[in-house]
Amino acid sequence: MSTSIYLSSQDVTAVSGSIGKRGVEITGYATAPLPEGAMINGVITDERPLLSALADLTKQGRLGGKDLRLVIDSSSILTRVETVPKLGRAQLLALTRNTFADSATGREDLLYDYAQLPDTADGRQQVLCSAVERQLVGSYVSLFGAAGLALSAIGIALDGVIQLLDILPQLHQKHYILCMVDGNVLITALFLAGSYRMSNRQRLLGSRGTAACRAEMAQSVSSMVQFASAQKTGFSPDTVYFSGLRPEEQTVCGEINAALSLRAEPLPTTQAFSVQKIDPRKPYAVSDYLFATSGLGEK
Repeated sequence: MSTSIYLSSQDVTAVSGSIGKRGVEITGYATAPLPEGAMINGVITDERPLLSALADLTKQGRLGGKDLRLVIDSSSILTRVETVPKLGRAQLLALTRNTFADSATGREDLLYDYAQLPDTADGRQQVLCSAVERQLVGSYVSLFGAAGLALSAIGIALDGVIQLLDILPQLHQKHYILCMVDGNVLITALFLAGSYRMSNRQRLLGSRGTAACRAEMAQSVSSMVQFASAQKTGFSPDTVYFSGLRPEEQTVCGEINAALSLRAEPLPTTQAFSVQKIDPRKPYAVSDYLFATSGLGEK
């Protein structure tokens, strides 16, 4: 079993378990709150509350084991999907470097990686290329080292989420939009025929829980629907899934349905999820622990 952890601007979430072809097994999960300003846009700005949160989770026995993985997200992380003929590892790494040759200007010492996505219908290889500054990764390694914790892997949230959704039977061949709300950040991703196509990232200007904030979410969905239509693939999203919604924001689902005639709901925790040791105070929901859960996939 592995433990995956995600540091957001509002809390630290940890999920233990595994992801396989048959589904997702969750053996434990927990959250430790963070004060405002400890994390900003994926950058550590104050180690002290983060170390305190990690110590709290360690004391609860949530961060034990040898396979501790970290999921990270930031607007500074570069990602792009490339569709290419079948290539080997060395060629794919070279492709990733070339993909960000222009974007790397002004960025210091980038680390490059890629993840293989499901092949296209005509057999070509789809690759999620990514690049992140070494300094950002190093700050996380330093933080966990100070907490007495060794990381076995560091992964990008978008990659993990794509891989997680790909194994969920109810999403196979489905056309949908996934809205991931994390603090004041909204990531809107488009999936057509079950495959990831693109995503947008924006800062929510309205305060969370307000009508203005919900309107921004709905507008982002509307823009993604228009983008999908412009691609002329013959596919159009019919469902919107959310993660990270607060209880007072659930009404956005009905508002999207009324305005856009799309079914909208939190990403469901289906029978593909087997949850052990359920906390009766807060039952596990993948829509509440999406990023941390996504880190449990094969590395």
